[in-house]
Amino acid sequence: MTTYADVFPRLASIISEHFAYDIRKISDETTAPQVLGWDSLAHTIIIMKIEDDFEIEFPDDFIFKVRNVGELARKIVDLKE
Repeated sequence: MTTYADVFPRLASIISEHFAYDIRKISDETTAPQVLGWDSLAHTIIIMKIEDDFEIEFPDDFIFKVRNVGELARKIVDLKE
């Protein structure tokens, strides 16, 4: 069973590495506009990286509606069930 505690550190690491963003600044409430370089193209790329890493596929209607990193992590947990 995949838990939020399993998912969040991996997710934060992917985001941190892709954007060269301080991992200590990534929280549940972190949003794309807070991360330098996280525009619509980067969002698409990071979503693909996350899908590959976690071996999941986000529903199309979720991809551009996700509000923050916490919501993204919770969706990963849901999809891993």
